[in-house]
This record gives sequence, C-alpha cells and structure tokens, in this order.
Amino acid sequence: MTLSFDNFNALEAHEKFKQLNISKFSLDEIDRILKTKYKAKEMDSDLFSELHQDPFFNPSFLTKCYLIDDQSVLENLYNKEEKITHNEFKESYGTLTTKIDHSNPEERNHAASQGTLLYIIFQSEDGKYLSPFISTYGPCEKIMFEFMVFKGIDPSKCVLGDMDYKLYLFSLVSAGYIKI
Repeated sequence: MTLSFDNFNALEAHEKFKQLNISKFSLDEIDRILKTKYKAKEMDSDLFSELHQDPFFNPSFLTKCYLIDDQSVLENLYNKEEKITHNEFKESYGTLTTKIDHSNPEERNHAASQGTLLYIIFQSEDGKYLSPFISTYGPCEKIMFEFMVFKGIDPSKCVLGDMDYKLYLFSLVSAGYIKI
C-alpha cells in the first residue's frame, strides 16, 4: 500500500519521533545532507534574477541555491506522478539534450520540467536556519518533505491530533527519517 497522509500510522511515527533527537536543521547540516544524500551542487543564486519578482522572496536574506543533476539520484527522487508529468512534457515540448546554460531561465525551466535536473532555492534571515521561502524549479514532493523536516516544528505542536504535527510526522516518514 502506498503511504498517504490519511492512512499512515501517526501514533507509531509519534512514538519513534520521541526516540529521535531531531530539531530544526542548521544551514550547515542542510548543506551536508543535500551534498551527500542528493549529490547536490551549490550554485550562485544571482543566476536566478527572476526571484526578485516573487513577493515571498526577500533580497536582504541569505539565499542558497543547489542543483541536483545526477540522473540516478533524480530517478530515485521523483515519484511516479512526477515522472509521468516529465514524460508528458517531453512528448509535448521535446527533450533538451544540450548542456544547460544555467543563466538562461528558459533552458532551466525546460530541463527542470523534463526531469533532468532540479534546482532548490531557500533563504535564511539569520544566516543559521531556514526562513519560510523555499522554492524548487521542477516539482519534487520528496524534497519538499525533506525541507519540512529541515524546518523542524515548534515543540508545543508535538501533540497527537495537531495537524501541523501530523504533517511533520508524515514528512519525517516520507523523507526516510522514520521507518514505519
């Protein structure tokens, strides 16, 4: 059975979470995880000038940008629906096979839409921990769950029945931090 938010065992995840010592992750920890677990490469965030048009983007915050382009990592990262979307995009718009010019937004978006790379962009107000702004070029549910884990949760919300806590537990399971 496929794991879904409605059918996963929150009580079992809660019990396992209590045994872990997980809090919000520092930027250094996030950097290490992205580079080791996902073979991500840090990129210059100035390449993404279009971010300044996003109302949630704050140019005064530290901005970090990573690229995942290892095909074996991406193959394991994308879920079935995301892979179908990538294939439909390639059927409609063709496959970009040339080396990507990362400064070209059209090429970046095409490559991300066909699933051959994934950009992750996030910000930090204090230079230590994640701020709310997180963006990906190319949808990737697993990365979004990973970042929910990175952000952590307020300990006062760690109560069964709290929907934020349930989502956090689901993210821990979906990102592989808790096995149930």
